[in-house]
Amino acid sequence: MFPHGGGPATGAWGGPPASRRKGPPRPQVRRAPVSATMAMTSPPPVIGENLPFPPELPGLAWLFVGLVESAEGHLTNDDLLAVAKRLQRWAPKLPIERVSALIRHTIADYRALPDVATRGARTREHNTELAQLVPRQRLAEVLTALYEIASDDGVVRDQELRFIVNTTQQLGLSPDPRLLAIAFLYLTLSIVDGHVDEAEKLVLREQAQKWAPGISIAERAVVIRWAIAEFKRRPELDDKMQCAREAADQLAVSTDKKTRRQILAEMWRIAGADGHISPEEQRFIAEMVSRFKLDS
Repeated sequence: MFPHGGGPATGAWGGPPASRRKGPPRPQVRRAPVSATMAMTSPPPVIGENLPFPPELPGLAWLFVGLVESAEGHLTNDDLLAVAKRLQRWAPKLPIERVSALIRHTIADYRALPDVATRGARTREHNTELAQLVPRQRLAEVLTALYEIASDDGVVRDQELRFIVNTTQQLGLSPDPRLLAIAFLYLTLSIVDGHVDEAEKLVLREQAQKWAPGISIAERAVVIRWAIAEFKRRPELDDKMQCAREAADQLAVSTDKKTRRQILAEMWRIAGADGHISPEEQRFIAEMVSRFKLDS
C-alpha cells in the first residue's frame, strides 16, 4: 500500500519505535472543584468604588479648582493632590483615586470654558446650588477650606481673595462689615509693637466670639480669616494702619457710643494681655479714641 521506503517507521520488532511508545500515565494534580457560584462571581470591588458622589461634591470641586486656577492659571500635581485631599473630607468613604479623578475632570471642564466671564457664571451656578444643598454652618466650612487652600503658600493673592469674597456673597455668607472692621482693628493693634503675643491671639479669638455670639464657630472663623486675609494683603505697616483708620471711621458712623467704648475697652485688654502695654499700642488706642469721637 505504501511505496517503498514510505509508511510509518517501525521498530526492531515491527512495532512503533521506542520514541513513540507510550509510557505509564503521569500522575495529575488534583484540583478542587469550582462551584457555579465561584465561577460567576467577579473579584471583590475596591472599597468605595461604587459609592455615589454626594450631590454637593461636584460643586465643591469646581470651587476648589476655580480658586487655584484663578490665581495661578494651572494646578500642578502637588496642587491636585492637596485639593483632592481637602475635597475628600466631604466624602471620607470615597477612595482618593475617585476624588482625584473628579478633580481632573473638573479641571478639564474649567479650562474648556472660553473666558473669565463664562467661568464666573458657572461658578455662580454652582454656588446657588450649594446654598440649597448644604446647611449654612457647613457652607462656612467651605469658605474656611478656600482660605486654607489660598494660604497654603503663605500668601493670599488678590485674585484668590476676590474669588473667595465673590463666593462668600453668592453663598449668602457675607459677614457683618462691622465685625470685619472690629477684627481688623484688633489685628492691627496686636502687631503695632512689632510682634503678636500668644496671649493676644487668645484674647482676639475670645473677642470674636463675644461680638458675634449668635453665629456658629465656622462663621466666626470666616470673619477672622477674612480679616486676616485683608491684613496679609498689606505687607507694610503703614498700609495696615491706613486700613485700620478706615475701619475706625466706618465704626464711628455705624455704631453707637456705648459699642465704641466697649471696643476700646477690649483693645486695652488685648494690648495688656501679655502683661505689658507698649508705647506703640498706647498711641494706636489714643488715635482710635479720636476717630471714634470719644475724646470730647
